[in-house]
Amino acid sequence: MSISKKNLLVCAVLFVTTAAIAQRSPSPALNQSGLYEYTTLGAGHDSSAGWSSVMSSAVGYSFTPAVSIEAGIPFYLVTTTQALSTTGATSTTHAGSLGDVFLNLNAHKDSSAINYATGLTFTAPTGDTSTGVSTGRATATWNNRLEHGFDHLTPFGEASLGNSLTSTRRYRRDYTTLGAVSEFRGGVGIDLLKNLGLETSAFADVGYGNQKIFSRTVRKGALGVAGVPKHNRAFDTAYLTTGTASLVNDNGLTADLSWNPTARLNFDLAYNHSLHFATDSVSAGIGFRLGHVAAKPR
Repeated sequence: MSISKKNLLVCAVLFVTTAAIAQRSPSPALNQSGLYEYTTLGAGHDSSAGWSSVMSSAVGYSFTPAVSIEAGIPFYLVTTTQALSTTGATSTTHAGSLGDVFLNLNAHKDSSAINYATGLTFTAPTGDTSTGVSTGRATATWNNRLEHGFDHLTPFGEASLGNSLTSTRRYRRDYTTLGAVSEFRGGVGIDLLKNLGLETSAFADVGYGNQKIFSRTVRKGALGVAGVPKHNRAFDTAYLTTGTASLVNDNGLTADLSWNPTARLNFDLAYNHSLHFATDSVSAGIGFRLGHVAAKPR
């Protein structure tokens, strides 16, 4: 069994254990279980990749306020790729790229000392590989978050282990990776106004072993920017790049402003700066939830 498969097996066992602990915790909230549907629409711009937009829809079920499961699929409305020709670099906009089907298992445990959230995400290779939104392989990622609130401030730390990195709400990456990798993040959440919060953080992506990077700026079969990649951006020069763990290493800063006017509606605005790749990205999104909404604890 390979190292990555062993890591994913350990993640699954630990997640099941954590979920069982969270589920045993009594909750005074009403309507503890129920079916729901959650749809998000996001758009963003990256200084290297250009414009993109994606819509994602998921159907889930809350077993308790602490444990839930959901499955869905993203649909990339707009993606931009570049190609090199005799007349220079040209940009092409593609519409309607299907993403990978995903399955999320989520659990959290709150206490007066510290809050802990964990989640397992699995994907199936249903996405469009030609635009780099899918690696063509199944992936799995284990995410963890610890936080503690002090009045209007909430320091937090996050860590993940999986076999792929892709774009997120916070970070619109110009690429998708395949290979064992972790993302570490630490920062603080600030309550600005009622239902309005700002989260600032620093992050580091760390690869393990051999890696593959699938570019979202260079379409499959096309040529990218000629010459040595600037600022380690191999995804600017070729659709597929293979190499050592350092190929996916990254670090940077993120700011995320969120507004939740109701339990069913949320807005999000995020900015990300990659120090390693020297790129900037900004994204805005809206999410709407139908069906079951977990009642707030007393």
